Amino acid sequence: MQLQSRFAQLSKGKKQLALVGMVIVFVLLLVGLTAVTAPKKDTATGPKSTTYKDPYSGESITSTPETPESFNGSGSSVSILGLSALVDQGVTQDQFNVVQAQVTAFASAHSYSEVSVDKASINNAPRDPESDSTVNTYTFTIVTNRKTKHKAQLDCSGLSMARLQIFDQSGTSEFDSGTLDGTQAEATD
Repeated sequence: MQLQSRFAQLSKGKKQLALVGMVIVFVLLLVGLTAVTAPKKDTATGPKSTTYKDPYSGESITSTPETPESFNGSGSSVSILGLSALVDQGVTQDQFNVVQAQVTAFASAHSYSEVSVDKASINNAPRDPESDSTVNTYTFTIVTNRKTKHKAQLDCSGLSMARLQIFDQSGTSEFDSGTLDGTQAEATD
């Protein structure tokens, strides 16, 4: 009530001045709140990262100009995408260890920086019910450096044995791991 009576006693010029003052205070409060609550812009001048979604595996990777060594990583510069889809098809952890190590060896031998498993191409060949064989054969396509397709065949037997073969599109062998024991592969890492 006192504020209203004082405001009523002010002359027209002082009323306008008081009103302008209140508007200025309100605007300054709005600007201050906006500055405090607005998202901060990244003003760092360091390296930027980019995210890439691989169309074959459906996985996303983030790349930076930094090397794995700067993150105390293994030093491997090969990105392998979609390989875990083989586990969904019945490949055991020991067999997966063999495949992962051998895909890395294949990529390193050919200077590939990225290998992607085309999840849609994974096929578990049916086994002959009359056969005594315990081999499960998986075929799939791998894509190297986002452009070159290769055919892969993975033969798994028992719970730990695996053999990975990789062929170019004409069927010429590019890589053959031989049959390896996944329980041994872990010990050599």
